[in-house]
Amino acid sequence: MEVQGQQVQARNGGNQTSAPIREGEVHQAKVKQRTSDNQAVLQIRGQEVKAEFKDGVPKQDRVNVQVEGKSEERVQVRTISESTEGRQPSKGGQGRQSIDRVLSNLGEKNPDRNLREAAQRFLDRGVPLTRETVDAMRQYLSNSNANRNEQMATIRTMAEQRIEPTSAQIRAVHETVNGRSYPEALQQLAQQAGGGASSVQANTGASSHTQTMDAVVRQLQQQVQNGADVQRVVQDLRGALSQQNGGQEVPARLEQALNDITRLASDGRSTDAASRLDQLMQQMAQAFSSNVNETSVSVSADSQELVRLEQALQREGNWQQALDQVKQTIASDRLTDSSREALQQVIEKAQQLFDQGRELSSRQTINEQLSQLVQATATQPQTASVSSDVQGYVINEIMQSQSLTSKDYLVTTVTEKLAQVTDEFKVFQRETSRQLDRMSHLMQTFKQQSTQQVKPMLEKTIQRLDQAILKSDWMMFTDMKTEKQLMQASGRLAEAKKLLNQGRVAQANQIVQEVKQTVDRLQFQPAEAKVKHYVQREQMFAEPRPPAQQMSQQFQETSRAFTQNEGSARQVFDAFRSSGFNRDAEIAQALANGRDQAAQEANQRNMKSLLMHLARGEEDGARMQQQANQALNNLNGQHLVSRNDSQQNLQSMMFQLPLLLKDEAENLQVYVNSRNEGEKVDWENCNLYFLIETKKLGEVGINLAVSDRNLSVTLKNDQPDFQDKIEPIADKAVERLKDVGYQVSGIHFAEMNPNVESADQQTEEDSEQLNPNSSKAMFTEKGFDYKV
Repeated sequence: MEVQGQQVQARNGGNQTSAPIREGEVHQAKVKQRTSDNQAVLQIRGQEVKAEFKDGVPKQDRVNVQVEGKSEERVQVRTISESTEGRQPSKGGQGRQSIDRVLSNLGEKNPDRNLREAAQRFLDRGVPLTRETVDAMRQYLSNSNANRNEQMATIRTMAEQRIEPTSAQIRAVHETVNGRSYPEALQQLAQQAGGGASSVQANTGASSHTQTMDAVVRQLQQQVQNGADVQRVVQDLRGALSQQNGGQEVPARLEQALNDITRLASDGRSTDAASRLDQLMQQMAQAFSSNVNETSVSVSADSQELVRLEQALQREGNWQQALDQVKQTIASDRLTDSSREALQQVIEKAQQLFDQGRELSSRQTINEQLSQLVQATATQPQTASVSSDVQGYVINEIMQSQSLTSKDYLVTTVTEKLAQVTDEFKVFQRETSRQLDRMSHLMQTFKQQSTQQVKPMLEKTIQRLDQAILKSDWMMFTDMKTEKQLMQASGRLAEAKKLLNQGRVAQANQIVQEVKQTVDRLQFQPAEAKVKHYVQREQMFAEPRPPAQQMSQQFQETSRAFTQNEGSARQVFDAFRSSGFNRDAEIAQALANGRDQAAQEANQRNMKSLLMHLARGEEDGARMQQQANQALNNLNGQHLVSRNDSQQNLQSMMFQLPLLLKDEAENLQVYVNSRNEGEKVDWENCNLYFLIETKKLGEVGINLAVSDRNLSVTLKNDQPDFQDKIEPIADKAVERLKDVGYQVSGIHFAEMNPNVESADQQTEEDSEQLNPNSSKAMFTEKGFDYKV
């Protein structure tokens, strides 16, 4: 399976050797060929450029030049100084004079040592300098309140990753390298939006909300009875109601009652205020408790059977089988006469619509009738009201003001989506099978001569499979078995591609035929868990909530997605998308492809979009705006340091992911080193390193080294009994890796080595700045360097 890189690089972000050369830039250049006294061919950032020197071609082969003009044929440059690449400018007078002349030409007459060192690092790595970038570095390094070690770590990272040192990009990389982790920043925002919750809570629907409010109200009522300050209790009650109601204001009539109680307390009538507040909360507790009972679907055997049938139809991909299931239910004695008669009236119409090819209309007909029957059978009479004039608005306004999406709307949405994705799956299956059959026929007919024709077809089919796994809508619903079969098929076709390159056409053809049989046997079977997840997500974005509340719930969903799944590649990828890592790339693709408004809105359902909204500070306080800016900078910094280096055919990426452990989101650091194959991670040959801090085990490092699909796993921790605790879990994980095409050659255990050495040569002072106890991966020319 090939994973497509999704990073969108900032302008001249350092990862693109073909970046345009601009006027005013200072470059470190190598003279490749002298064509005349004032013209030469220069090598700048890996590309050859025809240049004209105003002051004549220098004698040295390596020089620092400033671009003073451009034409279609060549650029006009001026020599500034001899290059000091490979030297230590701080230890030699010649090197210092050279970088001083560069900075002087860019407006810095008296640069300090830190600025000289930073500028030299960027030039040595091929990053151009301008007046703007030098000024940005000077402002960053001259901050007296900043830690110099952190500043130099930021500069080193940006230079190694060839990131242009603009003000915005310096802030982003600094936040990534030295600031709080991305999950920590998000969790703090989520806690502030959620009223100071200390951990991530799993909200599972209306009942959990009402049960929580029931407990809160009874707790506050106990405080009033114990003589607590009435005004403080009213304030706590108002906050709890607002939070439970998705951040919206308290209903008007209830707000008026709370204001009346507050005025009584302010007038010195504390006893009367406490009495009225106690009475009000007693009614509220009973109303919430009553609401829990009313929302339960198991009120009768008839209702249970209708709900079971409704849920079964939502999961059924084959609609003819679904209609047969309805007919069987009608023929049974599990329904009342009225329900059986109502279903009988619509089943014939639904069958006719389906026979005419109108599957969507058929689904809607059945589901609308089922929804009406479920509501009718689940309705219960209200409990006897207590003699109080507040009971009415407590039930009518508090209960009705809960932000719950209409069940009819959700059923309709799921019905339409399942019908749509079922058709998409059938089209995918038919076209993929046809393409595989065509390749097999070509290889059987033309043998060795078919290689050139079959190879691009094979690559396109692999890409189609991988696209289906990661981005097709129908994969959002299908079961884990189908997903694994597709991943295995992709891996098998990659193997066939290798055999084809080796001239072993017969063996490649055999694999293609086996994959075709696998694809033909696939059946679209929606998984109940995935359907529920889709419903919850649609409900979350359908409800009008403030961005802070949406961000809090999005964070909870993303944190659970990395752990609470069946090892699904699609679910993990969707979790990356919801974190915001793919937002810019997917919006650019949607605009370029002219997708509709709905597709573009779907790309806004992620953490980065919500953070951008919060960072504008339109609806929330300055504190939340500042925290959102910090989290946004951290995410942008991760984009910048994840780079593709076409010069060295390398790709390196880093991620900070929220991982839910014991109801708390911990920071999982992920580092990827791979060969760069057209911005694709070579999943058969790569290195991955995972680092997480746990409360019971401390730091845990997991290194995966993959060579030709042979996987070596190293687990690292300092606790003496670590191996005994982890070995049983590791064995289960190995089976999952085998399912997707890896061969595990061995699992090794080692101590967590805190000493991290940089692969490039650092100065003595730089070495002193490195924290010897840090377990962070260092950024080097070859990617991320970490001890394993």
